[in-house]
Amino acid sequence: MLGLPRIICTAEDLDNLFADQPSPANGITLCVGTYGSRPDNDLPDMARRFGSRIHFAHLRGVSRDPAEPRSFYEANHLDSDIDMVSVIRELLAEEQQRTQASDNSATEIFIRPDHGHQMMDDIGKTVNPGYSGIGRLKGLAEVRGVIRALSATMQ
Repeated sequence: MLGLPRIICTAEDLDNLFADQPSPANGITLCVGTYGSRPDNDLPDMARRFGSRIHFAHLRGVSRDPAEPRSFYEANHLDSDIDMVSVIRELLAEEQQRTQASDNSATEIFIRPDHGHQMMDDIGKTVNPGYSGIGRLKGLAEVRGVIRALSATMQ
């Protein structure tokens, strides 16, 4: 990306990492935008397979450019090439498993939705791209709505 190499890009890369460094303390930030920028990554499957290794989830939507497979752009959280609802479902299932294990370890997977679009009062303000206040709050509201709806069905 931008001429910089990426080391961990696929589920296979994660398998190799965890085989080489099996300590349970060795975990990941699941950046669904980064992994989702590759069409060969199945994000819900990755969330399920590596759930016990996920310490943090960076929930951001991306849409891939069909003409250039290595190119993508930030998209709305729920309107991107990533099945965000299924990813969140897998993260919630992992949290339930952690709670049921009750081994006094951390059960919550912290999330950060981000890369909102400029809208309303944000338009015209000088902000770093993707970090407008109202746009990010919209994304957070959408993600929290999905979490609330899925949580009600998973009880």
